[in-house]
Amino acid sequence: MRPDANGRASPGAVRGVARLASNRFRLEPRPDLRFSDGSPVAPGDLVRSLRAAGVVAEERDGQIEVWTGGRVAPEAELFFAPIFKETPAGFLGTGPFAVAEASGDRILLRRVRPVQGRIATVEILSYPSSRDTFARVMRGDANAVMNLDHRQSELMEGVPGLQLVRAEAPYAVAVLLNASRLTRDERRRLAAALPAPDLAVAYGGSCRREAPVATSGPMAEGTTLEVLASDMDPGLARAGLALRRALGSRGGALNVESAKDMTERHFRHDFDVTVASIIAWPPPLMSMYWTSGAPWNWAAYSNAAVDAAIRDGRYDDALAEMERDPPVVFLCRRERIAAVDARIKNPTLGRWGLLETLPDWEVGP
Repeated sequence: MRPDANGRASPGAVRGVARLASNRFRLEPRPDLRFSDGSPVAPGDLVRSLRAAGVVAEERDGQIEVWTGGRVAPEAELFFAPIFKETPAGFLGTGPFAVAEASGDRILLRRVRPVQGRIATVEILSYPSSRDTFARVMRGDANAVMNLDHRQSELMEGVPGLQLVRAEAPYAVAVLLNASRLTRDERRRLAAALPAPDLAVAYGGSCRREAPVATSGPMAEGTTLEVLASDMDPGLARAGLALRRALGSRGGALNVESAKDMTERHFRHDFDVTVASIIAWPPPLMSMYWTSGAPWNWAAYSNAAVDAAIRDGRYDDALAEMERDPPVVFLCRRERIAAVDARIKNPTLGRWGLLETLPDWEVGP
């Protein structure tokens, strides 16, 4: 399944979805869906793919019945369940491109069926840092760079041979408050005192606030708090520095760490406060962060009222309760920015999958 424009779950690699109960679905396979080698996607392939994603599934009369777990919103699990088949030659998917080669820092994709005027081959390269990536594109070593920082995009304005492409992203920049180290009262006072608009400005212009929020009091006294941020995005480090200053006498060390180290500390709940980019859309994905025991519940948060509201699909009620018992302070919604070769006629970025629209990019002369 995939989110539609309103964030509701809609059919993706299946023809139809019927919700039978709160965590039970019936999926109708698409008879025309094929793997990249041309073989049809059988119901058994769907069942194996779903089970590999941790979802209980079984075939019944050509339909697939699915039971999702109880810890997260049921749609959330199906958003992340890819359809695949393992063969002696490797794994196959159902998209317009197939993996021809892959290593730790490089993926080569080739279009399964040639289409006139469309990209035939895509090479995805990874570099050690966003600065390295930025420099490579500026030198003309690559045809596109994704997830630009706002200040980087300003430097690329007017560069010959490149065009900037923008789209709303499903991510938000947020300050996470570790509930295993901070009491409910401490988190409430911190959330009330943090100048969210100023922290959003520090992140950069590619982050849009949903609504203005004013602080309601001075920073409360208490223990010194370490501030954690990732070096993956320059804006996160800037927002981390602004957070350190906003904490005043409570601001401890600012540690800007690699994405890998930061992720490991998040999963160990080994932080006081951290500036992070989290998925904020579509609404069912709230459950991945804020329900008790959820897989991305880095803040070690547990609130029975939030659990119940998310389970019932009452996401506004869940957010209201999270304002009373805050595990997070949302700063702004991120924008996706990419620089793409000017010879591409109509490049767009997907709102859900970053490159989901790439098969439709047209190649100019």
